[in-house]
Amino acid sequence: MRSASTDGPLRCSAQIVGRVEFRAGEGPLFEIGVRAVVIATTWADAPFIWSDGEGHDAAATPLSSLSRCIVQGCVVLGS
Repeated sequence: MRSASTDGPLRCSAQIVGRVEFRAGEGPLFEIGVRAVVIATTWADAPFIWSDGEGHDAAATPLSSLSRCIVQGCVVLGS
């Protein structure tokens, strides 16, 4: 486990395989469909970044919600 530092966010690849809701900025919740994403975790939240073929998009969820999604098998982390 890495301790808190100013090195920047931790990044890992992941695959969304189930129903997961996220917040884009401060807007309403929306669902990200099945896709590959990059997760860049901070001390408070987990921004998800993905490409839709025409550009990049992002949404974020609190770390507690990310943990719940992993336990429920909706998000599978890559190596």
